[in-house]
Amino acid sequence: MQSYSQEIRETMVAKLCTPGGPGYTQLSLESGIATSTFHTWVQKYLLLLPITNYLRTTRLRRFFKDLVGVLRNKLNSIISSF
Repeated sequence: MQSYSQEIRETMVAKLCTPGGPGYTQLSLESGIATSTFHTWVQKYLLLLPITNYLRTTRLRRFFKDLVGVLRNKLNSIISSF
């Protein structure tokens, strides 16, 4: 089983959560990392770990700020389709 650095994991999760960014399949093809690995990372970073651990670094604060923007845009898109 291959191990990936924290920086690689964070970078890939950020790419997946970027508006207009690559999807799981595209990023998997580009990086050679399995889509199931991406799903695990996204769950870990967004659902399973306490948010306070992420808010301790500027880089991760920026990541969550960007993520909130992505989620807001997706939600607005869903709402406007009704």
